[in-house]
Amino acid sequence: SDGRILIYNINKKEARVLNSLGSPIIDLNVERGGRLIYAVLKSGGLMVSEDAGKSFIRRKKETDKIKALIVDLFNYSKIYAATKSGLVCSYDSGNKWRLLETIPLEGAAIEAVAMSENGEIYAASGNKIYKSRDFGMNWQILDPKLGKRTVSTIAVNNGRIIVGSRK
Repeated sequence: SDGRILIYNINKKEARVLNSLGSPIIDLNVERGGRLIYAVLKSGGLMVSEDAGKSFIRRKKETDKIKALIVDLFNYSKIYAATKSGLVCSYDSGNKWRLLETIPLEGAAIEAVAMSENGEIYAASGNKIYKSRDFGMNWQILDPKLGKRTVSTIAVNNGRIIVGSRK
């Protein structure tokens, strides 16, 4: 089934379809002005709109394993993606990617990624969370004491990490 990008007007209580994509949408990020939209598809691909959702461009094949995506708060062209290969970063809205090899992973896959209000990056792999205060150059390992559970999603809010987990 197709994924659709909709815009909902709270005051008018109505929604309209901006665009339809070829796969269900599992993650969505919009820069504050609304012109730049990133959509992660269930198929793993990344679609990018630079015109507020009127048109979308599928990024290169190397982005086909994205699980979650965050947009840098200070540079909307810089994005981080959780993938089966690890945490990857793009400085040009997803055209080119590089693997952040500085993260001290026990396994390769990153399940989730989040960013705090002050730009700290959080990435989750297995039952651990990794935190970087310097754009991915150095990492601190956090252990949320999940036992045999795996982190499936994370959010950061007011100095707290909210963790979704699974068995």
